[in-house]
Amino acid sequence: MREHLTPWDYVPEFTGQQAALAIVGLPPTDTDAPKAAPVLALMYRDYADVIEWFTEGPVRWEMAAAENELVKSPPVHHRITAPSTPLPSIELQRALASIDAATSDMERSIIHRSWMGWLCTNASDFDRQHFSRAVLARWVQQVGASTQYQFAKPPPQESAKAVAPEAQSIASLPAVVSDSNCAPQDPERRLARLRSLGGHATYKRGEWKFTGITALVKAEKSEERKRSDEKTIRDDLREAAQNELDAKRAGVFDRLGQR
Repeated sequence: MREHLTPWDYVPEFTGQQAALAIVGLPPTDTDAPKAAPVLALMYRDYADVIEWFTEGPVRWEMAAAENELVKSPPVHHRITAPSTPLPSIELQRALASIDAATSDMERSIIHRSWMGWLCTNASDFDRQHFSRAVLARWVQQVGASTQYQFAKPPPQESAKAVAPEAQSIASLPAVVSDSNCAPQDPERRLARLRSLGGHATYKRGEWKFTGITALVKAEKSEERKRSDEKTIRDDLREAAQNELDAKRAGVFDRLGQR
């Protein structure tokens, strides 16, 4: 119902300031609210922890042979552990996704080094970041904080009355109707959702391995999605992951040169 919507329901992604205001129950107009300061400080800390962890580079990104290492690191006992309450921005999620999709240590190291250029500029500053609803919902849960706004709530759709008659007639045509359950869209959507739920797709020794499928299957079935048996979902994930990998292999070095 429209009367239950808030201004935050129309925000697809949030800055740190916006997220802090929403968490403490303030509207977007209160841009200088002391009440949101503690939440903002906590968000800044957890974002900075992710940046520090990413900067050093986990063990799995390193080359096996020391003479070929492109990412140097201190001894293992000095290594920074993964943050317990990570708050990656959308841009940092892209970096992590590109590294996860890499198929060799060298490729991971090259990608990691290319993103280090971004980290060395003010483009990586906390105030310039945007955060997805899924990340914010998970972060609030991980830190054990109470929130006045539920980020997991899907953005509202315009009612049919607000759409022009011509648009309604066009949208109703079978050839162009958009159905979230349509098979052609399922592979990419399901792979993205798997990752948002904390799952991973890994290509090793010529085959795909997935983690988090149980949670994905449960979520798909709870929404009464079509083709929601585990085998079909696994096939969809394999198709989307392979397409993503093929595209990445074709242009990884070209894209790195454009950053």
